[in-house]
Amino acid sequence: MRTRFLIFAFSVTAMATTGISQEKTVDFAKEIYPLLAQRCFQCHGNKKHEGGLRLDLRAAALRGGDSGKTILPGKSADSDLLKRIRSSDPDEQMPPKGKRLTTEEISRLQRWLDQGANWPDALAGKDKSLEHWAFQTIQRPTLPARSTATTPNPIDLLVQSQLGPSGLQPASLASPTTLLRRLHLDLTGIPPGDAQIRQFLKASNEDADKAYQQAVERLLESSHFGERWAMDWLDLGRYADSDGYEKDLPRPHAWRWRNWLIDAINRDLPFDQFTEQQLAGDLLPGATEQVQLATGFHRNTLTNREGGVDQEEYRVKAVVDRINTTLTVWMGLTVGCAECHSHKYDPISHHEFYGLYAFFNNADEKDLAVSAAPPLMEKYQQQKDTYDAQLAKLQAMIDQQQPELRKRFKSWQSSLQTDKAPWSPLKVVAAEKNNLPQLKHHPDGSLSVIKLKDGSPTLELSGSVNLKTITALRLEALLDEQLPNKGPGLAIDGSFSLSGISAIFQDEKEAASQPLVFDTVRDEINVANMAINQVLNPGQPAGWQQAGGQPGSLVLGVAATTGKQAWLGNPLQNGMQDGATAMLNIYHGSPLPAAGTIDRFRFWSKATGGAASDLYLLRPTSKGTYHVVYKHSFKASASNGQVELVLPQPWQGQRGDLLAHSGNGSAAYQVNAQSTDVLYYPLKSFPQKNQAFELAAYPVFKQKRQYYLQANFTPLVTTATARKPQSETGKLSLTVKLQHTAAGKTLGRFRISATDTSDPLGIESKSTVPRELLAIAHTATDQRNDKQQARLLEYYQSIDPQTAPLRKQLVDLRKQAPKKPTATAHVMQKRGSPRTTHIHVRGNFLERGDEVTTHTPRFLHAFKARGAQADRLDLARWIMDTKNPLTARVAANRIWAHLFGQGLVKTSEDFGTQGETPANPQLLDWLASELVAQGWSRKQLIRLIVSSHTYRQESIETDRQREIDPENLLLSRQNRFRLQGELVRDSYLAAAGLLNRTIGGPSFRPPLPAGTAEIQFVNKWVADKGDQLLRRGMYIHLQRNLLLPMLLTFDQPDSIVTCTRRERSNTPLQALTQLNAPTFVESAKALGLRLAQTPSANPQERIRLAYRLTVCREPTDFELARVIQLQQELLELYRKDPKSAGQLVAGLKLENVAAEELASWISIARTILNLDEMITRE
Repeated sequence: MRTRFLIFAFSVTAMATTGISQEKTVDFAKEIYPLLAQRCFQCHGNKKHEGGLRLDLRAAALRGGDSGKTILPGKSADSDLLKRIRSSDPDEQMPPKGKRLTTEEISRLQRWLDQGANWPDALAGKDKSLEHWAFQTIQRPTLPARSTATTPNPIDLLVQSQLGPSGLQPASLASPTTLLRRLHLDLTGIPPGDAQIRQFLKASNEDADKAYQQAVERLLESSHFGERWAMDWLDLGRYADSDGYEKDLPRPHAWRWRNWLIDAINRDLPFDQFTEQQLAGDLLPGATEQVQLATGFHRNTLTNREGGVDQEEYRVKAVVDRINTTLTVWMGLTVGCAECHSHKYDPISHHEFYGLYAFFNNADEKDLAVSAAPPLMEKYQQQKDTYDAQLAKLQAMIDQQQPELRKRFKSWQSSLQTDKAPWSPLKVVAAEKNNLPQLKHHPDGSLSVIKLKDGSPTLELSGSVNLKTITALRLEALLDEQLPNKGPGLAIDGSFSLSGISAIFQDEKEAASQPLVFDTVRDEINVANMAINQVLNPGQPAGWQQAGGQPGSLVLGVAATTGKQAWLGNPLQNGMQDGATAMLNIYHGSPLPAAGTIDRFRFWSKATGGAASDLYLLRPTSKGTYHVVYKHSFKASASNGQVELVLPQPWQGQRGDLLAHSGNGSAAYQVNAQSTDVLYYPLKSFPQKNQAFELAAYPVFKQKRQYYLQANFTPLVTTATARKPQSETGKLSLTVKLQHTAAGKTLGRFRISATDTSDPLGIESKSTVPRELLAIAHTATDQRNDKQQARLLEYYQSIDPQTAPLRKQLVDLRKQAPKKPTATAHVMQKRGSPRTTHIHVRGNFLERGDEVTTHTPRFLHAFKARGAQADRLDLARWIMDTKNPLTARVAANRIWAHLFGQGLVKTSEDFGTQGETPANPQLLDWLASELVAQGWSRKQLIRLIVSSHTYRQESIETDRQREIDPENLLLSRQNRFRLQGELVRDSYLAAAGLLNRTIGGPSFRPPLPAGTAEIQFVNKWVADKGDQLLRRGMYIHLQRNLLLPMLLTFDQPDSIVTCTRRERSNTPLQALTQLNAPTFVESAKALGLRLAQTPSANPQERIRLAYRLTVCREPTDFELARVIQLQQELLELYRKDPKSAGQLVAGLKLENVAAEELASWISIARTILNLDEMITRE
């Protein structure tokens, strides 16, 4: 049985409900509040809010808990308060333990509820959690009075103000070398080199403060600044290069967000914009690809790509993680427990958690194509500049020829006019049946319909043509400025819809009229139009439909013979074909004689079962290619003889269409003198439906073979009365009937013509000009639209003897255009169709509660959306609102923690009621307000902090400081703390001169320690080589299920969830790692080689150099003497044991130095590198 999270500390006794309208008014102060305090507050008071319910506050009690309202004034029978008290179900009754309420106590509560649940203001109570310091508006504190005439840093004033009562004094300034190393490690993470130390010391001797400020500015402008400060944000963003979970598959493009992060920090992108772009960059107006890339912050969630898992479950987990991360990173709130129930300590309800959930519920994970890495983009831009210059030069040459080209074009069009087939316009003398009361005749023989009468969609026109015979009619749909959208139809958009054409003829000697039978029709502009056959059978659906503003032309072939059903194709019986590899056959006799249908095929087969085969209907185009009108794929069944195959749907064909067959089997075939194939082409891949292909591009096999294939053809027109028109006088009378689908869909301007040419459809035409273009050229200039005229000009330019070569060069050059390199980035994008958000009862996404919409916790400042539907951008702006008491404090505290090792609030992940209070509240609020005042500039606040005496103090702890302030909360000194694991590694490589300082780019995989695969799951780990292995530690491939032992030893987080502060352990294993891990050993060797090869016979200078390169200071006299003695002892030891020396220096180039001496300096390097000072920030 489902248990609801609604708990009351009541004892229950069942009683009947009775009318109490005449009862005495219940005194809340004396009769109800004491009862609630005694029996309820333990679980539903100020310390615990079981089920999200508080009964010690009026507002909270009336609002109810996670299960809804509990107290319904005036409705005791419907109030959960009484229902749960009276319940006998152990899972429902309240209190779950202890005595149950007496009958009188229950009656008293019932009467109080029915009387309106009066709760006086005096006892309304106040939520003390709302008085928590972090939830109060930030007030910029007044700075203490200055004790000197100088202008001290405001930070020092606030620190000294709190420090005074303790009796402690600020520590002295640290030494110049300590300050320089501190700045380098804090701002870039890379210790200063020997030259930088020398230069700084020289400048400090002249003006220490100026030298220090110059160093600050230099480091703030360093590109490595972004790397160092990005490291902390990578922890916050739970960055990893793999998915996590069991498969833990690689994320090869995750690093692009890291690149964005480094760049954004280097640019000092204001923190409010920094926030908006990461939470909602895709929603910003005009968002560039880089802005959208910023949303990769929330693509760092774990992803389970294992087969068979419930993807919705893991999507929900990711959304929950995004809420928890956002609130923790930006506002220092722990809201995770509110996923299942209202927060037990902070004023965040279960309902409010899902209001936040709704913001991210409509953001989906996407992969975005972005520009490639800068080196590739630079190379591309160079190539593009060269290409653009060549293109512009060639285009200029073509443009210069345009005037002469136009003249040649006009002459060429005139030559085409003389080559066109002779068409005689129908001279209309009557419009029958009064359908055309207003018909306008034009000089070019065309007709305009001014107005229809009686609403009939059929037009009948009678007239004559000056011909002795007719082989075809042509119907042209023409444009007209007077028609809607320039015609050619009468529809409101200028279109028309023709469903049928019929005609009768009569010569001058015969009185009887004869039907003019059409057996095929062709669209001269769109030769692939398959619906066109329908105009031969009036009454069928529209066969010719033309859009407004588009002219057209049909040619209808007159039947020369009586049509009948027949088998077409290869007549040879008992032929055979065993198949061939990727062959296409076009058969003898296959051109269709007229328009009609094909419903089945016959062929001879000796194939084994399952052999792939295809049948085709091909339509020749005016470009010399074939268009695949129909394709039927099938697999042959095992047979030896004739097979008949029925098509699923009949094919519609036209005169001139060809039948073809393709097969894909063995290369064996019969060779015979009786060739029955027209063409046989070997193909790499078979044509697909609606594909155009050029057979001339394929070689033709010359072998003659036997084959048998026939198609059952039924002509569309099968009348037995067809007679060819004949006239001795050279004049024929015609009546043409045009049927349309509706009166409003008729032709508006048209021309009907006839011809007596032998090839009216142009099937056998040898003209090199494409048929569609010939049709355009034969159309009067004023009847062509811009698109047709442009096509004609484009074609002529391709054949013009002077322009064509240049245009070919242009086409070839464009094919060589450099491709812009792109890459993939993981981002978040707004979902197209929004999801509905529901509360997940007890955090179970399968148990949906009430529907919720986007909203924020009510205890904070008001939320305001930009539009009707609030989104992530609204949330980001609510977070960054200056009225928000948390964001600026959390951000300032995090910057402080970076520079002092711990924040003014130690619990940087929790600014809620369970977190620690700030060590210096006034300083925190001043820093927060200053961050806002400086336009949310990270660098400005850092500049201010590192310029303070508080930052520049020594970190050496005195006995008095340890006694009074062991945790240094009063900041009487700087803090000394261990470096992060990545920085430890970087410091070693930098000291050895090995560090590869390349910024950004993909992560690299170092070799795994032996035995790693035996104890951890390793997925696709291929180690990199060369300089890649010497890059900074932040670029090491972070595999969630496979953390490198070296980094794990130094407390690297696993990136499963956000990490707001790393632990700092101190273990013997860390010292062993420094001595023996490959990177540290190689660093010691490289440093030892450098020391050994330093051109100085004086070992003291080499040791001083070693100290400057490692801990950035000069050795003390004691250290110098002790290390000199150690080096001499090691040299003597290796001279006695040259084998050990040889093993230590193996792989190093020995130039002017003995192996024993080099080995001694390598050991010195290992000793100094293993100093505790090497891995601490002093």
